[in-house]
Amino acid sequence: MRTINIEQWNVGELVHRIPGIAHALRSNNVDMTNRMNLGNAAAAASASTEHILAVADYRLRQAARRGQAVKAPAKAVEAVYGEAELVV
Repeated sequence: MRTINIEQWNVGELVHRIPGIAHALRSNNVDMTNRMNLGNAAAAASASTEHILAVADYRLRQAARRGQAVKAPAKAVEAVYGEAELVV
């Protein structure tokens, strides 16, 4: 199983690639306009990166169950279908 460290994606990439993640970021006070990677953005907002990633993982799996396409490169699509896992 390959691992995908989405903590290195910047906030804009995360919002674009994972359906429903914008709400999780907003609710954790992450600045949605910045270009910091998720780890730095979460730290700056005193948010839990693990919580945000858990929501991201849940949203990816939810989209896969509904058969929805995820706007993402191949690595993120693999995560949707369980061929890879998201890590911090």
